[in-house]
Amino acid sequence: VFLNKGGKEITVDQGDAQYDSEYKNLPYVKHFSDPQFSPNGNYLTYSMAGWEWSFGNIYDIQKNKIITGTVADALSDAHQYGFTADEKNFYLCSSSRFSGSLAGAIYSVPGFKVEYNVFSDPRAKNFFGVDCAYDKNNNSISYKLSDYEDENNPQKDKTLTLRYNLATHKVEE
Repeated sequence: VFLNKGGKEITVDQGDAQYDSEYKNLPYVKHFSDPQFSPNGNYLTYSMAGWEWSFGNIYDIQKNKIITGTVADALSDAHQYGFTADEKNFYLCSSSRFSGSLAGAIYSVPGFKVEYNVFSDPRAKNFFGVDCAYDKNNNSISYKLSDYEDENNPQKDKTLTLRYNLATHKVEE
């Protein structure tokens, strides 16, 4: 992944493009996809995949570094993520029973500290699926929880939607 910054080519991330004939380079082969700039162009998000793994990355363009820490760990299985229009927040959703990953969080930017975690809410107990959506007009992020299971009693039709208002920092049902 290359970035042209002020006429200079910056290497954001790299890896082998092909497997060798004996697959000895298995951990080094990377495939990159879905590059997207944040609304103000301060960050670049992209997906990276290899043999039986994939995850997303956030690259800080000003600091020339990949963001690490809690948000990077959560991005490993995220199926939805993005920045808010003002770039003050980053949100993501992940629900993979295969990998044991379950996340629905909002991070403050630039520090990428968790501002809100939908699964910290007691109402989210026993839900194992989550989808999220950013509503620019209402300055909010909605989390639709699904796949409810209480004591091995799955209830596929039971859902719950929680909306986090980014202006008031409050959750509404």
